[in-house]
Amino acid sequence: MKNIISLLCRIVVFWGFFGILISCGRGVVTNTLSVDPEVTVLTGIELTPSAYHVPVQAVVSFEVVALYSDNTHKTITPDVAWETSNTNVARFNVSGLMPNQAKSFTPGTIQVVTRYEDKAATIYLTVTSAQLQTITVNPPQAAMPAGLSQQMTATGTYNDSSTADITHSVTWSSSNSSVATVSNLTGTQGLLNSVASGVTVVTATLGAYSGQAGISVSAATLTGLSISPTNPHVAKGFSQQFTATGTYSDSTTQDVTLSVSWNSSNSSIATISNTAGTQGKAEAKNTGTSIVSASLGNVS
Repeated sequence: MKNIISLLCRIVVFWGFFGILISCGRGVVTNTLSVDPEVTVLTGIELTPSAYHVPVQAVVSFEVVALYSDNTHKTITPDVAWETSNTNVARFNVSGLMPNQAKSFTPGTIQVVTRYEDKAATIYLTVTSAQLQTITVNPPQAAMPAGLSQQMTATGTYNDSSTADITHSVTWSSSNSSVATVSNLTGTQGLLNSVASGVTVVTATLGAYSGQAGISVSAATLTGLSISPTNPHVAKGFSQQFTATGTYSDSTTQDVTLSVSWNSSNSSIATISNTAGTQGKAEAKNTGTSIVSASLGNVS
């Protein structure tokens, strides 16, 4: 008989001195997430990286942080507007990319501008004429049980000795899709999903160049889950990243944050993400109580 292993987390948010009580696991394991009073004064936003040099056909990912008057900050990348001063050199809103990702097309230097409420931030992006020489796939070797996800990345090395993340520019493939598949879909490029025990080779290709990684998938079964961190603090309206760790029948452990299904029983109190790139990210919304669960697979 198959059972779903699940990890339940109780979240209680109080007004004034906000507190989130998280009760997790098999038996009783408790974590406390304290939510401090809401920050109301936005003083500025910060765009990273502060400057960028990339070759043609590279994809650049940007992050934006909101800065507040009490020296706190939070990531607001999904909530901002993006633009470039010359869309012929590089631009956002390219098919296959996330909203915070720009792709370079021709050499030149441009401004990248982001806006949030009444604030704006600007950096310079330089696109060079460097030529691709090699592609490296990371991790170069990976071992995991079936039923998990692993983010693969591709790095290009160019003839001026520079490097660039080209994970979203390459075409991904697996030599044995019955063992593991790898995604070329928007927002999940390079995401490996292990299917069954065996070995496969993952290849990243761009033009005439390619790089490879060896993947070994075992038959180990999931025996337990845990969530971390313990006792984090976050202000109301801010977020907390949780990670899930699986323990397997061969005594190994794996980060399964990308593989579990995250759930909140009351999304008006707290939400938690299953969206690619933000899995396990919780948002404290309002006062009250919610149960957050992380579950993975069927265990016999």
